[in-house]
Amino acid sequence: MDNFLAKVTTWARGRQDIKALILVGSRARTDRPADIWSDYDIIIIVDDPKTYIRNDSWFHKFGRVILTFIEKCAIDDSFERRVLFDNGQALEAISTSSPGNLNPHVLDLYRRGYQVLLDNIKISSLLEEIESLPPLKSWPPSSDLFINVINDFFYHCIWAVKKLMRGELWMAKHCLNGYMQKNCLLKIIEWHAQAQNNRKSDTWFSGRFMEKWADKKIIGRLNKIDARYDRKDIVRALYNMMTLFDELARETAALLHYTYEHKKAEWTRAWIKKTVLNLN
Repeated sequence: MDNFLAKVTTWARGRQDIKALILVGSRARTDRPADIWSDYDIIIIVDDPKTYIRNDSWFHKFGRVILTFIEKCAIDDSFERRVLFDNGQALEAISTSSPGNLNPHVLDLYRRGYQVLLDNIKISSLLEEIESLPPLKSWPPSSDLFINVINDFFYHCIWAVKKLMRGELWMAKHCLNGYMQKNCLLKIIEWHAQAQNNRKSDTWFSGRFMEKWADKKIIGRLNKIDARYDRKDIVRALYNMMTLFDELARETAALLHYTYEHKKAEWTRAWIKKTVLNLN
């Protein structure tokens, strides 16, 4: 146990409300292990989870704090406390009330590796049971879900152009670089990788380690799908993203033996081409 974890563990032992302390993330796993840039990801099992999310003083015992803030977790809708120390090290703390109330979306974190730093409630036994459970992600995606993502993407292609026509460049850019990439394109990239490898590809979450598990031809084209705050560049990025999405959706549909309605892509591209002529 390194010096930082020793400080955190000693502090937790002196708190009666803390039932368990669990290290997760890169510092606890062997697959994609920690490097010099890795943060400390800690789950605190505590009577009142809000105590360690809202309170901004308890972590000052671990080092000189530069800044701290609260944000939503990357894997679900719960919140975590992030802390940056003066040596550049960072702490990400998630708190929950009891083992029975563990958010199911966090369970994959445990499967990737964990280290119990403090255990006053025999949580180690529960975590061993969690490791034996089947993955939360179902495979393959249902045809309805597949079609829904397709429709979601092409709908927002039109939506972004409408914003562009109104002169709302920020909204159009945010739709492309944010919503469409995160909720549609990333999903297709994940499914494409899993379908190509008979679901043996570990696609992690939020695009983590994509450079390792995604098709190389995809990685080589990702630098062309981000839009700048510029009318013509938004159109350029949109066309590139539509082309990439359409190709991946077609290939994935074929691998899954699903029907892909290519006319949706063709109609969307034609509508956009006709509409953006009015921008020139």
